[in-house]
Amino acid sequence: MIANSSPENMGGLSAISIALVSDITDILCFKGSCKVSYASGKSALSVYFTPNSAKITTPALNGGVFSLQCSFRSPKDRPAVLTAILPYINQKVIVIATDSNGEVKVYGSLKCPLVLNYAPTDKGLVTDYNGVAFEASGTDFAPGRFLVAP
Repeated sequence: MIANSSPENMGGLSAISIALVSDITDILCFKGSCKVSYASGKSALSVYFTPNSAKITTPALNGGVFSLQCSFRSPKDRPAVLTAILPYINQKVIVIATDSNGEVKVYGSLKCPLVLNYAPTDKGLVTDYNGVAFEASGTDFAPGRFLVAP
């Protein structure tokens, strides 16, 4: 039997980090969990996103493969944001996401990485969102793996 460990079930994502596959030396996976090891001096980039704008979808495809999509918005199209994240654009990445319950999952792997893309949003009307929309997408054999602390 699995016991209820918490009376709360908060939805949404509270944190997202992105790591370049080239900065990772190993991802050891076992039964739905994994441990990520980084090259010396390397780590994942923690990204700020507009509250309630982050979303991860993992629909199953044929053949036991999952389509992974992680999308989020940055609140402003400004040089500091683009300077920090530009090295990750169109690169092979993994996404590490923390949900509002504190569970941390890794999306993508060394063999099945995601690719990060971005697009500034329209700036025509006062009511338009003024920022940048990001999306990391790819396919993997798992719909995310729980991160085990090093």
